[in-house]
Amino acid sequence: MVEPGVTAQLSPHLDGRGLALTANVLKSRRLSERLGDLPGALYVHGGIAPTTVSVLVFRPSGVEHRQYVDLAELELLVAEGCPLWVRLKGLADQQLLHRVFACLEVPEPMHQPLIDTPPRTRVEA
Repeated sequence: MVEPGVTAQLSPHLDGRGLALTANVLKSRRLSERLGDLPGALYVHGGIAPTTVSVLVFRPSGVEHRQYVDLAELELLVAEGCPLWVRLKGLADQQLLHRVFACLEVPEPMHQPLIDTPPRTRVEA
């Protein structure tokens, strides 16, 4: 016999298929208590990808895309004062990543969370 509630409401949509009642289906559990594990570090086949920097420069005349920007060129772009969108790709050169963060004035406590893979959702106050 089907109990009234969610099961009874869903049963007409099952096209004759049965719906088994499962204990504790709607029980709220902490993420760490759920089956499976949180995502771990990404595996990159063949080693770590080389670090490259590309930049979108937002100028009054339009958007300019620059690929394979070195640190000196990035410093000049930052000094111009135009808004930038910086894309870092690859984790091979950790020193370059930290120098780019320093050039962009990213606070030191945020360096490691930015390069953790996969990035996890976080809120910093």
